[in-house]
Amino acid sequence: MVSEPELDYNGRMIGWNILAVEAAGVPCAGYLGMVTLPGRALFFAVGGGQEVVLSARRKEAGTRAFRTGKQLQIDYRRFPSHSPERGIAPLLEELAGRILAREVDLAARIDAVRADVATVPARGVSDGLPGTGTADGSANTTVPARGVSDGLPGTGPAVERWHEGDVLCLRTAAGDGREPLLVRVGPRGRFPLDLFHWSAGVMLDDGSPADSLVPAAQALLLETVGRLLFDVAPPGIARNEASPTGPATYFYFNLGRRGIDAGAPDSPATGSSCKAAGGSPFRPTIPPGPLVLCLDVPSTCENRCLFCAAGSDDTHRIRQAQEGAAGELRRILDLLRPAIAASPRVDVSFTGRDALAMPGIVELAARIRKEPNIGRLTAVTPGCHLTDVRLVQRLREGGIDSVVLTLLGPDAATHDRVAGRKGAYRDLLASIRNLKAEGMGWELNTVVVRQNIRLLARTLARVESLGARVRLYHFLSEPEIPSDMVRRCMPRYGSLARILDCHRPLVERAVSSIQYVPLCVLPDWARPLAGDSSRQSPEPPDSLPTACAACPEFGRGCASVGRRYLKIYGDGELDPVAG
Repeated sequence: MVSEPELDYNGRMIGWNILAVEAAGVPCAGYLGMVTLPGRALFFAVGGGQEVVLSARRKEAGTRAFRTGKQLQIDYRRFPSHSPERGIAPLLEELAGRILAREVDLAARIDAVRADVATVPARGVSDGLPGTGTADGSANTTVPARGVSDGLPGTGPAVERWHEGDVLCLRTAAGDGREPLLVRVGPRGRFPLDLFHWSAGVMLDDGSPADSLVPAAQALLLETVGRLLFDVAPPGIARNEASPTGPATYFYFNLGRRGIDAGAPDSPATGSSCKAAGGSPFRPTIPPGPLVLCLDVPSTCENRCLFCAAGSDDTHRIRQAQEGAAGELRRILDLLRPAIAASPRVDVSFTGRDALAMPGIVELAARIRKEPNIGRLTAVTPGCHLTDVRLVQRLREGGIDSVVLTLLGPDAATHDRVAGRKGAYRDLLASIRNLKAEGMGWELNTVVVRQNIRLLARTLARVESLGARVRLYHFLSEPEIPSDMVRRCMPRYGSLARILDCHRPLVERAVSSIQYVPLCVLPDWARPLAGDSSRQSPEPPDSLPTACAACPEFGRGCASVGRRYLKIYGDGELDPVAG
């Protein structure tokens, strides 16, 4: 049964036809529509104040996926990706279950889609499995994959296409008794129909509202957003937080996205006029001040950390993604060039499984150094490759200032066991010696899991003996991490808090920040060490614990507790912070 045309979603009235979805604990859950692109089908939904898109594609050996069937694998993305809103896991599970229940039919549909054809729903809603028909029983409308430039379902071909600043404009020809239609696609919040980073508006050519044609604009937005999410990098995910050099706005980009999807046609929004402007017509709104760009590079890792869900047999896919990394970096720099030029300082961090395992990482760093106002340039690595001092020298010559390493225990036995590789501790210490010898900066992280928490005080003493301070990360439960791994690795917050309190002088000397820990369980003196990561949760609780609802820090300085942490340990440790 289809809900009313308007759904009260996160305080905003969305004028979309939405198919209500029953998902326990997820308010206002609804399915928006489906798009079939070459090689994948995308399913859009809303719920709990977030927007999600599930991507179903043919299984690939060795690749990670949220859910896997006999023929298909499912991944997802969500917006806002750093939101502390209520959990959406039940909605993801419900939609993934529906998709896999019809995976034979869906796999055949995906295989049948030609490279130049995409199928979009005429109304944006189906009465069963997404993509099997519209709510009124009519068939889906098939339009060319470049339908953004060739036309909208049922509106005739587009005769004009242009950009007005950061807005993509389309004017369709009159036809079948219809007036010409004007559609605008731009940054989120600009127009009535919001989805992920973008929004769309539709009106008649004379500027009057075209409410009856909103489903056509919805179909356009689903297709456009689907292509932008999987063909080109989105305009970053921004959030304000503290950096080692002071408060800054962080932007997160995936350098491997373009390479993975290189076989797909260009986004409808990347015409020649747009490419000259930097590959996307949608430039993010960036506040003035320092910036930090976090660039996730496609890379492998020699370690097999027992808390990491990354697959170990996806070398081909990673190499394919690496081939497009340099081009993706160029697009991102083009997109952000005005902001980089206006910022007083831009720090850059290469992240990933092991950023230094990325071929060409030195060349990427050197390319970034050509931009104005670049400050610190950092790479995150477990330390497997820095045993060769020649790489350290090349990194320094390429412009990388600092390296972030991970220490998982006070000795070889503990570190190697948690890292899943014999010799990992030896390599880490050799890396530190080489970095010191070459005068490069270096920092330490540690991840607290059940397997090393009892030795945390000794680990901090080892950090101090190395002449460093450490960022302390409590193991984080994310939706893609298997539940058995969560149960095996997740330590109690209370256990961590007691260790910190018992060793306060050592903690104050050796710990620079504490991440992913609710404020209320930390000792009062340790709360100033809580890092910005504690304000986000990728797996929020399905229902807010009573203590969190009464806490003035919830949603401001603290994101509550993860859904699966509550399932394992309950909420007895939580107590509202005094206002």
